[in-house]
Amino acid sequence: MLLTAGCESRSEPQPAKQQVLRYVNYSPIGDVDPYNLTSSAQYTVACHVLEGLMRVYQYELCYGMAEGYEISEDGCTYRFFLREDACYSDGTPVQAADFQRTMRRLAEECYLPSQLGLIENAREVYKGELPPEELAVWTEGQRTLCIQLEHPAAQFLQILALPTYAPTRSDRGDTLRPEDCNGPFVLEGPETDGVLSMEKNGYYWNAAKIHLDRVEAVTMSGPTEAYEAFDRGEVQVMPLPLEGEDTQSGGVVRQVQTGIMEYIKLWCQGEENPLRSQNLRLALNNGLDRTAYVQTLGSTVIQPWARCVLPEIPGMRETYVEEFPNTPFSLTGELEKARGQLDQALQELNLADASELKLTLVVHNDSWSIREGQALVDQWQEHLGLTVKLECVEDIASFTAEAGRGVMVLEGSIGEYNDPVVYLEGWTEWEGLPFGVKTALRQLLVQAAVQTDRSIRLNCLHQTEELLLEQGVLIPLQIREDRLLIDPHLRGFETSVILAGGGYEFLYGCFY
Repeated sequence: MLLTAGCESRSEPQPAKQQVLRYVNYSPIGDVDPYNLTSSAQYTVACHVLEGLMRVYQYELCYGMAEGYEISEDGCTYRFFLREDACYSDGTPVQAADFQRTMRRLAEECYLPSQLGLIENAREVYKGELPPEELAVWTEGQRTLCIQLEHPAAQFLQILALPTYAPTRSDRGDTLRPEDCNGPFVLEGPETDGVLSMEKNGYYWNAAKIHLDRVEAVTMSGPTEAYEAFDRGEVQVMPLPLEGEDTQSGGVVRQVQTGIMEYIKLWCQGEENPLRSQNLRLALNNGLDRTAYVQTLGSTVIQPWARCVLPEIPGMRETYVEEFPNTPFSLTGELEKARGQLDQALQELNLADASELKLTLVVHNDSWSIREGQALVDQWQEHLGLTVKLECVEDIASFTAEAGRGVMVLEGSIGEYNDPVVYLEGWTEWEGLPFGVKTALRQLLVQAAVQTDRSIRLNCLHQTEELLLEQGVLIPLQIREDRLLIDPHLRGFETSVILAGGGYEFLYGCFY
């Protein structure tokens, strides 16, 4: 990725008089707490009212509150130099100590091993073995922040662009106030009557490039209400339904990637668990025709996928997926291979027939997830003669498998930054991994982490992905897109797959 002095607008349209953008959400945003962002809608707001040392705009790494930085020869010590005009929305200068305060709080409360855990002493602070003051983050005057990492981390600058790492004022409480905002927009207050409002921050260092005077996130009950509001000119951006064709003639339809990847997680441990058999896990993978599965669902915003990493993530010169194209699973399935693997699994498990296997697929109890689950169990029945029980639950996140059950869980994930490691490192925390796989994954990720050569690092990450797929601990299924209806007079409205679910980027939005 290119590092630029600031995230500049791609075009310079002539602004119209009215510069108010209103976009639609289909569920309330709630509190925007940068330490606990749980939805794409919250993430979108946070990225516009807060700014870290760095910023990512349209996949490019840019300077944010920092105007420059230095990295030591060993790649472990970072020294950031803050802008002289780095301010909060009330004009109070942002200081290096404010970033130090953020990281100390995170180390105490959240830790985030794949992010903050890169900083020296973070793990010990979180465990209570060291006080927060021992976190290896220090200041040199008011405008220089220094950070010592445990080892080199190529993704560290992107991590610092996340809104979680924005500065924290000394008098800040639990609720984000207008004066706590240091981004291009200011949060006016909590969501009221289904509307969350942001206004332009006149103290933002790059305010001259911000054309929108005000942005409102409007919660509506569904597409019907949103269509009516769009026709009346009351909103300028709305998500379209997953199914059906748009019949509106007054807007521009744009299909965009959301960054959401859906897969099935397999619980592989337990002496009585049939999924302890790698051959069975691979048979379940190869026995799926992902292309036919997507066609069964009848949606134009889903693509079949058989990888751990999304296609847009960069490699050296091309995307990571283009540079490492090999994958063990076909999008259309390999039934002969799957049947052979199933036969081997039955021998390993001392079972006479596939009908003796007890497998359960757990999905969320909404209608769409149930449709997805039914399409999957139908394929396994047709292709492999497997009867898989479909179990619908209210809360996937809190579901725990019982010992001995062959449980698989349909869920999704979103990468927070633009690097392959973000899609791979979380698997080391999965308690359902087969024996020994967690250790092997961690060894590969540590090997990747200490590399300063990007090519060698990417090779290590590809080995990590290969291990996950070859072990069959997950069944990758699909990547999700979205369709938006956009006012034709709106320019500079973008989306990003690394804004937690196709978040909106209206940083340089403009009506003409």
